[in-house]
Amino acid sequence: MKNFSSFLIEAEKQSKPISGHRVMTTMRTQPMAHPGHILNANNAMDFAKKEGGDLLHFPSRTQDLKDNPVPMPIKAKAFGMMAPQHKDKMNIDPERRTVVDQLKQDYKDGYKDVTLQVGEDRVEDFENFFRRTNGTKPKSGGEPIYNFDNVRVMSNGIKRDPNSDDPIQKMSGTKLREMFKKRDIKGIMEVYNHPLVNPKFRDKLEEFITENIYPWMSKDNQKLQLDNDTRDLYRRGMIFNEGDWVESTIMGFIGQVHRRGANHLICVTEDGYMFKSFITDVIIL
Repeated sequence: MKNFSSFLIEAEKQSKPISGHRVMTTMRTQPMAHPGHILNANNAMDFAKKEGGDLLHFPSRTQDLKDNPVPMPIKAKAFGMMAPQHKDKMNIDPERRTVVDQLKQDYKDGYKDVTLQVGEDRVEDFENFFRRTNGTKPKSGGEPIYNFDNVRVMSNGIKRDPNSDDPIQKMSGTKLREMFKKRDIKGIMEVYNHPLVNPKFRDKLEEFITENIYPWMSKDNQKLQLDNDTRDLYRRGMIFNEGDWVESTIMGFIGQVHRRGANHLICVTEDGYMFKSFITDVIIL
């Protein structure tokens, strides 16, 4: 790994476009994207054009009955409708379930450089993971899964502030999910009444939600896996035991539990690389 930086301001110091450069964003977007995601995607598109890179948006494949009920194809469909400029930039290939799967394919395809845009709270986790994996042979043996010349992780630059007058800074995925669970259509309409959202999508928003989003959400608005229940079951040794396969709902990585901590797991991917997740941020596979 020749170069590694965290933020867009560092990436912008590159004066010349990078050939063979993959620019990728990650998106959880449950139950669907909001204007903040569009702003992130637009910024990434501008950055990719400046760097001469190929843009790709990677919506999370995670689906569970707790906080991630809507399947990836529906989320991708919604984002393509509300931001048509990004419709053909979405990765919906079911064979590439994780960011690592995509990067392995990019490396095979000849990409030399990668810039990954993630939420500010995920920058450090991704940096640490790529430090351990890029150009490094897994402990299980074999060749590195990828060996890019440059891997850069940058924050999307949006800071959440519930007291801000800026609707994008004020909005959070957690707040939006609560609106959907409560069927607060008035509040939802206000969120999407934003100039970044395609007007044609806004006109059909209620119809789209009713037909495509609500059917995937629990009608009683209750979590089927409460965090407190998870912690209790974990302490009793009934879930997330060594050898179990889990998926991180934060980073999208899939791995086998290698070691159990007080409130976290050390997991190993099928390629032999380790990552850490809190027990409330994983689902059993």
